[in-house]
Amino acid sequence: MDIHKPKPWHSFREFLKEYGIIVLGVLTAIAFEQTVETIQRQARGAVTALKGGERTLQKIQAAERQFDGIP
Repeated sequence: MDIHKPKPWHSFREFLKEYGIIVLGVLTAIAFEQTVETIQRQARGAVTALKGGERTLQKIQAAERQFDGIP
């Protein structure tokens, strides 16, 4: 790993440039994290919907079996 010795800022503009790079990096990381969480939340919602549909199908099949047994 190549480590560079920090250089002192010669102007306020250089400081703002470094600060801006750090802020941009943090905001980018937060945006990606939120994107991943949104995708995961949507996937969990889809799975929940599928499970709910499966339960409904099972209830319908059970009711059909009950009615098939009635003469």
